[in-house]
Amino acid sequence: MPRVLGVRPVPSSVRPTGGRVSAPEGWCPRRRGHAIPGRCRRRAGRSATSRPFVNPLAPVDVYALTEPRPFALRRQPSWSCPPSRPASRSHPASKGRKLLYRVRFGAVWVLSNRFDAPEGAPDGAHGRARVQVGEWRALTRRGGGQYAAVVIDSPGSSARETSGSAGTGGATGAHDEGPVRDVASARGAADTAGADGGAAGVRRVARGDAAYHAAVRDPLFNRLVPGGTPDAVAYPQSEADLVALVSAARDSGEKLALRSGGHSWVAASVRDDGLLVDLAAFDQVSIDTTARTATVGPAVRGGELGQTLVAVDLAFPVGHCGRPGVGGFLLGGGLGLNWGQWLPSCFSIRSMRVVLASGEVVTASATENADLFWLARGSGPGFPGIVTEFELDLRPLPRDIRLSSWTFDLAHVEAVTEWVSRAVRTLPASVEVSVVLQGPERPDGPATAGGDPDAPTHVVSVVAISYTDTEAEAREAFAALDEGPGPGIRPSGHTDRLSVAFDELHVGVDATYPDGHRYLADTFWSPRDLGDLLPRLADLLRRAPSGKTYFLSAMPGHGEGRTLLPVGEAAYGMHDTSLIVPYVIWGDEADDAVNRAWLNEVKAMLEPLSSGHFLSEADLRFSPERSAGSFRTEDWARIQSLTELFDPTGVFHRYPLA
Repeated sequence: MPRVLGVRPVPSSVRPTGGRVSAPEGWCPRRRGHAIPGRCRRRAGRSATSRPFVNPLAPVDVYALTEPRPFALRRQPSWSCPPSRPASRSHPASKGRKLLYRVRFGAVWVLSNRFDAPEGAPDGAHGRARVQVGEWRALTRRGGGQYAAVVIDSPGSSARETSGSAGTGGATGAHDEGPVRDVASARGAADTAGADGGAAGVRRVARGDAAYHAAVRDPLFNRLVPGGTPDAVAYPQSEADLVALVSAARDSGEKLALRSGGHSWVAASVRDDGLLVDLAAFDQVSIDTTARTATVGPAVRGGELGQTLVAVDLAFPVGHCGRPGVGGFLLGGGLGLNWGQWLPSCFSIRSMRVVLASGEVVTASATENADLFWLARGSGPGFPGIVTEFELDLRPLPRDIRLSSWTFDLAHVEAVTEWVSRAVRTLPASVEVSVVLQGPERPDGPATAGGDPDAPTHVVSVVAISYTDTEAEAREAFAALDEGPGPGIRPSGHTDRLSVAFDELHVGVDATYPDGHRYLADTFWSPRDLGDLLPRLADLLRRAPSGKTYFLSAMPGHGEGRTLLPVGEAAYGMHDTSLIVPYVIWGDEADDAVNRAWLNEVKAMLEPLSSGHFLSEADLRFSPERSAGSFRTEDWARIQSLTELFDPTGVFHRYPLA
């Protein structure tokens, strides 16, 4: 019998469907497949367990109590409850659509999509709640998203055989009988789904089909899509499907390109000819709270992973943007949250399962297939294999995360960047600092609906985030920034040590990447301080064709970026004092040429000051030399050698070319 141990947000872009499973005793199946633990009104002649329990990952209407009623969860093996049985207690009076109920183990997400903000909260406030053992808490609406329960396997059964559990999410905290494991794996279907039909049994959308254009382009974040036209898009559901696709490609000479999320700035998965393999089905998540590890599929979005881990008081350096799939993010190195302290995310990979060009499925780790493990951590879109799951090392969730920000008129860019360059060298590693140059169409800018009409047109903003456990630690961590850029230079906007949830840090970043737009980006590592680099870019920003375009910059390791990485441990090894990333953002195809010309000006200015590039956001399509320039010379030579070793016949596409 399945257990339902946690919930997670269901992105608006996801509409999962699935089979039916039996409802555990004491659960209430509700309209469109939802269930709440406890007693429920049952229709005459039909018990809860005899009614179908629809895949709870499907979009749901949340069942909320409308009147006070007593209930308590019943202890049963499928719940793995603690042996003690707390006394029943009456349900407190509910207000509006609030849902309150008692749970019996650990910390579990309660679910809702229709709850009011907390009493006394400002308009538009978002709320979130967890309930601890024996406590009552009200859950409030959070971000307007739907929430869904996660069905996992119970003793004596396998979630890998449960078709309704293919898109997993959160899990509860640990309870008395061991770690919570949320397992729903596309890998597990290898024994069934693809084994009979081979590559021919994998669904494809071929060139010429009515759905072809949408299959290639709709999942892509960037509307500036290159002209590549793959022969078809394939949708494998299991490792067996992937093995069959790789074997068929090897025999036929067909090349494979991979897509885990579609957030590549250069649409690296869209290549001429060959097969585009969409890994959307590989979105499994399994968390071991005792070992502090997570096993995740490549299609899991970083924002979703962060939310899932927060539910069990754990963290991982997921991307600052919540949308990318972790597959491409990790293979490219992964400059994630708190990366100055936690290092780029690829250094937190413990192991991975890889389908090789030979069709063999292997595990890669520091002790098993070590060369493959080295290659996978940083080689990005040139990696010659398909990773079906990553085992990640997790960290305790910082208990007190604080954000401070300062926004100044761009006229003060020199003083501001000199202040930051001085301050970061005395900041603790637990503080992450970014400096952003933005134009009038920034999210809160004067040219944006809802923005501040009196704000400066062009600004330089400093954002500092501390990852600590107490407010006192955060205050001490920020101390080096207290002096400011100097007398007479006052910020037009300032946020002082705002408390922020770990899984909400990506919200502000996501807002700077509007949907339906066209993007160019490039990256520049430099041995110079930001105070020497950013003032040179101020005039270029003022002349940018689009008001949405901006520069993002940082000094990883607080100016000690060159010594931040363990040298030679992974393919990812290019670091320096400062990193600058121009993001060119516009909406109209007619403006493609003028925005491309502007980025070329930026390149001409920064390249003489640069020591290399960050592969995942480099302009690989228009500057293919960026591939080699994103690695140390000796690492690039080793990448080339290992790529030939693992894929001698070229089953997988190499790095994107112009």
